[in-house]
Amino acid sequence: MEAVLNQTVMACGHVANAVEALADGSRRAVCVICAGLGRGAEAPMDPQPDSPNGYRCAYCKRVATTPVAFADATPDRDGYGNHYDGCRGWD
Repeated sequence: MEAVLNQTVMACGHVANAVEALADGSRRAVCVICAGLGRGAEAPMDPQPDSPNGYRCAYCKRVATTPVAFADATPDRDGYGNHYDGCRGWD
């Protein structure tokens, strides 16, 4: 199962959190939070445009170690794109 999930970011913006067994015997990563809502729960997210050094949280400056769902690929002065990692909570 871990090989299928492998921290895949889904089109809905969540990291894949389940595996669906298909009729042909193959398996694919899915998001059970958004499954059935038409939000891209079954499709991996298109990769973000690459930033030269990766992505860093705009607030805590922690560098992302996994793919980020929503980010600004415009590099800052250090070459990192900006994203928000949830360090200040979610409203």
